Amino acid sequence: MHSLSDEVLILSYCRAQEFGLEEDFVDILFQELCKRNLQHLASQLSTHPQE
Repeated sequence: MHSLSDEVLILSYCRAQEFGLEEDFVDILFQELCKRNLQHLASQLSTHPQE
């Protein structure tokens, strides 16, 4: 997923939650956010529990 910009990754994560996509897919996006240390930004935009 390194080809995605941070902004696109955050927006993708939020949209995936908003549209109720598979939880496994949302978790993969969240794991990538954590690797990039961006989970704090995503948590401001969504309701996914932080791990």
